[in-house]
Amino acid sequence: MLNRNLLVGIIISVFALVGVAAQESSIVVPATAEPTQKDWSALDWHDDFEAAKKKAQEENKPLYVDFTSSRCGYCRKLESQTYSDPKIWEELNKSLVLCQLNVTQNQELARRYDALATPTLYLFSPSGATVFRWKGFLDPNKFPLIILSLAQSVPLIEAYEKECAKGDPESIKASAAKLRDGLPPQADLLGRVAWELLTLHKNSFKSAAVMAKKAYESAPGQTDLLDTLAYAQLGAGEYDDAITHYRSLAKENYENAHTNLALALAARSGEGDADEAVKVLQDHLKKQFGK
Repeated sequence: MLNRNLLVGIIISVFALVGVAAQESSIVVPATAEPTQKDWSALDWHDDFEAAKKKAQEENKPLYVDFTSSRCGYCRKLESQTYSDPKIWEELNKSLVLCQLNVTQNQELARRYDALATPTLYLFSPSGATVFRWKGFLDPNKFPLIILSLAQSVPLIEAYEKECAKGDPESIKASAAKLRDGLPPQADLLGRVAWELLTLHKNSFKSAAVMAKKAYESAPGQTDLLDTLAYAQLGAGEYDDAITHYRSLAKENYENAHTNLALALAARSGEGDADEAVKVLQDHLKKQFGK
């Protein structure tokens, strides 16, 4: 017969082993966490502007250009925070041709695009037309709203401008509606994009007018947006609307509103427009100089 003490020891040992096994089986091994950041440098960045433009045209994608410099702290934040954000990384990789240019090594190009202050960010259409410029840092929250949403609107902008060049009123109207529906909703963003189009790409008055109109309708009463809209309409040959808006701005003595109203009247050249243009300027000069 087994010694009583020996038997008790065996039983205790068995239960101890069973307890350890039960504990081990209940341990939950945590799943490997998804990486919170991507490697921004793994994106297909070009360092040759002309080669990047050619690729954008071949692939029919917008071109995104980041003018950067070695000692720029905000440039490093763009790389480590914004470009490394997983969702932004994926969209950049899928939808845009990317180009990063060091201004020290590309001084002539940086001067041409007023990009010596870094970071300066540009968005070009596949055909090479300038769509937008942003000076400064964009965090992961603002970058999708500004750069990525505009990039999605680039084909609509180009399609609208092509229809405007053809001159068919119905096609222009339909294309304008598509552009309007496809634009991002932020009024301040649209106003800025419209103004950039006017200053950087003079052939885009009509696209700028569509953007500025949507912006002003989203934020009525903002005189800076109304001024952008009136200027775009003046350049687009939409004189009736431009004159209406400049008259409103002139009543508020908005900067250059009287001069631009006179220009719009002179450009329309309707009956009495020339006389009114002269009177607008005369009255404005009297108020300004007391003569």
